[in-house]
Amino acid sequence: MGYYSSVYLGWSIGTGDPVFLTHNSALLIAGAMYVALIGGVFALAYLAHWMAITFGSKPTFTQTLELAAYTATPVFMSALAAFWPVLWFVVCIGIIALAYSVYLLYTGVPILMHIPQERGFIYASSVVTCGLILLVIILAVTAMLWTSGIVSPMFT
Repeated sequence: MGYYSSVYLGWSIGTGDPVFLTHNSALLIAGAMYVALIGGVFALAYLAHWMAITFGSKPTFTQTLELAAYTATPVFMSALAAFWPVLWFVVCIGIIALAYSVYLLYTGVPILMHIPQERGFIYASSVVTCGLILLVIILAVTAMLWTSGIVSPMFT
């Protein structure tokens, strides 16, 4: 969605003219973001699997991958907001999707991980913290790639 909106619709930031990216630049950035998000889900699943043992659960990696994918789905679906590429709208939809993802995590942990409800809250809070750290890592790597010129946007 980000590719389509940045190449064909243009992003509106404030009251200025829409900003467009070149086809190749948008394709490279969209591909890199897709790989980063899928890698983030697998990393979160690994961390959730590693932490589950501390909380008295012995899940398989598949169960923790299901939990990570299940909770990340609203954030992935929020990409549909890019059909109306106005910054404030996309950010609002992203915040709503993130809040729903956290809700799904807190309700899904006792079911998918077979952790008692009282311990599930602490476990889910730990998973949220790991998810936020992974997000910061993805943003830091993105900033490094943009400033180095490897994956920098090319405007039309």
